[in-house]
Amino acid sequence: MHMQSSRLSGGTLHVLDVRFHQKEKKTKTQMVDCTEEDVKSFKEEIDRLRIVSQTGLQYFDAELIFKDLSNIFTFRSFLTHEGKFDDIKRITINKSILSENRRITEISHLKYPPAKYVKNYGRANLKNQSVLYGTFDMLTTLNEMKPDIGDLICISTWKLKKDDNLIYSPIFKRWELEDGSVNLNMRLFETQYKNLSKHYPKNVFRQIDLKNEFAADEFKKKVDRNIPDNYIFSAFFANEILYNFWTDEGQAIDAILYPSVASKGAFDNIAIKPSVFDNLYELHSVKESIVVSRPTVRYKGYGLDGLSESDSIDFKVGKVNWKSNFYQPTEKMDFFIKNYSLKF
Repeated sequence: MHMQSSRLSGGTLHVLDVRFHQKEKKTKTQMVDCTEEDVKSFKEEIDRLRIVSQTGLQYFDAELIFKDLSNIFTFRSFLTHEGKFDDIKRITINKSILSENRRITEISHLKYPPAKYVKNYGRANLKNQSVLYGTFDMLTTLNEMKPDIGDLICISTWKLKKDDNLIYSPIFKRWELEDGSVNLNMRLFETQYKNLSKHYPKNVFRQIDLKNEFAADEFKKKVDRNIPDNYIFSAFFANEILYNFWTDEGQAIDAILYPSVASKGAFDNIAIKPSVFDNLYELHSVKESIVVSRPTVRYKGYGLDGLSESDSIDFKVGKVNWKSNFYQPTEKMDFFIKNYSLKF
């Protein structure tokens, strides 16, 4: 069975519409169910992909993997929402951008990298494809980025320039928390998703569900940053969502909301198209810190010493105007500069 596009769509906190599209649009009452054998074959293909994922995608040819995925997932089915995210935070490890432990002054260095510099797959991006990764929980993001002791980092806060919403797709399946608590956002999406299942023929929805479960499993997969090819499956689905999927009103998807792997699903991250981010958000403030300790058995978080901050942003020249004084005493700053090669 081949489905051109199957969509679960919603706005704000309420799912508003459900439609099924082929070359000729069909209403839900016109949908023809697939067979039990179709579902079985589809599940077998996904089980095969799971084995490939567990083995390690670095051992396979990426071009063949993408061809295989396109042949298997001949339909697109994603929950969509419309919502407002007033503040988004980012953490930048300065040396990863500047190749040295130097202060960042360019606004452009605090957001997404130009596509031509993206040489690896990410959780929500292909090679040579840029995306703005944002967070709502700084501590979780530190655990994801894993800076070293002595690293100079920037924590930037970005705010909406105008009162506008994002059209986003949440990755919400199979995010059960180990301690029994729940991510309320994901619980809401799961409830809406289950309510929508009755609008589809039984076996059609079983295929949709199998695909969404697999996509979610790939998004929550722990990946060694030194082996970025293992992001290929989630990057494929992210590209499908952001660049090959639209709401029933013809609106493109702006962003993907997904639970943080480092927080084991307790908090959310967001991946936004660069053009959308530039249109909707602007830099509000930046805090500059140095990493002084990493997580241990007794202490789970990172230790930071704040150095400076700024909310003086010159948008005309694209610069951050830092304060002239540091928060740390001179002796401590001298130690940091000497031992960690800091440059200001």
